[in-house]
Amino acid sequence: MSTGIVCAESGSLQKMKDRWEKRHAQREEIREKIEGELKKQDAELEKVQSDLKSASSDKKIDALTAAVNTLIDQRREMHQTMETLGNKLKDKQGQFFKGENGGQQEGSTLPGNGSSSSGGAGSALPSPSPAQVH
Repeated sequence: MSTGIVCAESGSLQKMKDRWEKRHAQREEIREKIEGELKKQDAELEKVQSDLKSASSDKKIDALTAAVNTLIDQRREMHQTMETLGNKLKDKQGQFFKGENGGQQEGSTLPGNGSSSSGGAGSALPSPSPAQVH
């Protein structure tokens, strides 16, 4: 294996690692956003529950209606948030796997990308000797 091939593969691996780390940071940001949203919703539900518990008997129906409406609103909001974030992740995932060069990673020796897969220049495989080719 030549040193040039190792360097090309190392550069490609570093780019993949950099993209992975960027994507991981984006997922962490999304996770933190969702956790913050859930804490906010939990606080709202605590207040609604407190209002329901302290409501007089003639106001219990109104308090219960408010509690159910809060739950429905929160569920709808969470579905919208998850859909939006899911679409963003799908877009980012497509960009991650597509890479910067149309799906082929640098240093790739797949047939059809301009490199020979049987041992030509840029291949990590040794060329067969004439005695091996029959």
